[in-house]
Amino acid sequence: MSEREEDGTAEVPVVLTYRYTTEDFRETERALWRVIVRQRPLLYLGTIFMLVLLFVDLTPATVLISVGAVLQVVSIIGGTHAHVQWLNRESEKHGEFRAKFDAAGMGITTALRNDAFGWSDHSHYTETTNLFLLVRLGTMKPADFAPIPKRGLPDPADVDRLRALLGRHLTRV
Repeated sequence: MSEREEDGTAEVPVVLTYRYTTEDFRETERALWRVIVRQRPLLYLGTIFMLVLLFVDLTPATVLISVGAVLQVVSIIGGTHAHVQWLNRESEKHGEFRAKFDAAGMGITTALRNDAFGWSDHSHYTETTNLFLLVRLGTMKPADFAPIPKRGLPDPADVDRLRALLGRHLTRV
């Protein structure tokens, strides 16, 4: 038995059980956009600058660059809906999710998988009304975020325990 376990200061794991819903993934996409915009404001300011430049200087180069910027924004918005639908289909294959958070990190168990992630696998987290979103900033690939629905917690007081645990190991954005 470790010294922390003997004196009662060891972290008690937080365990959740849930099934994802389409609304979970919609909320995840909205939260991801807020995180990305906060982390990369120059990308979005540059797009706005190019659109303004289009109205000031109608040279072929600015028109081409501005059209590219608009197409990028449109593909992102259109891709969001498709991404939400894909995430929902994939999560249905897994059925019920069981997540366990402790001092070592997070473990996720489903009918198809059993994965463990250390705290270094996600650098930041954000919180919405209905979920916690763990993210790894800098890459934003599908494996670099994990939505955790609060409704999966057995007791409303566990929301505060999970928030405190995340706050000890990750940076809030």
